[in-house]
Amino acid sequence: MGSSAPSRTVQAVEAKYPAIAKDLLRPLLQLLIAARALCEGDMDKTVILLVLAIRAAEHPEFASLAFSRVQAGDVETVPSLPINVRSLAESTGMARETVRRKVSELVHKRLVERSGRNLSFSATALEELDLVRELIVRQAVSNHAVIAPIILAGRTAAEGLVSAIPPPKSLAARR
Repeated sequence: MGSSAPSRTVQAVEAKYPAIAKDLLRPLLQLLIAARALCEGDMDKTVILLVLAIRAAEHPEFASLAFSRVQAGDVETVPSLPINVRSLAESTGMARETVRRKVSELVHKRLVERSGRNLSFSATALEELDLVRELIVRQAVSNHAVIAPIILAGRTAAEGLVSAIPPPKSLAARR
């Protein structure tokens, strides 16, 4: 596959978007509703938690974390790459004071941990976000089920075109 393959895939999905939109949007809406409810209707808090969750997921030790231990409440500290209020504000486009206030509320709810200036996703957040995590997984599976046939159809069509093209005469003569 060349560098144009991702753009062809995106173009194929975009071309089918009107037919698949409801199948992509419904799981996303369910996910946003659940995440928003956890944060008492505050989407800024939801975005902050998502950034912190990404920082945790980017930590090399996070991938080896046994999720059954998290669900059982056996994980005290979630490995996370460091991030502070200023970086959070810059990465989300929120005002620094807004981030500082929202983070304080999330720390109070024990969803975020503060160590000096560094913030991280708490083990409590992992436990409380179990429904959201489940919805993320379901959304990924649903999106795959919707998009995979489009991608496979594109590959099959491309393979059909390649096999229909006769080999160059110099190769045909060698056969």
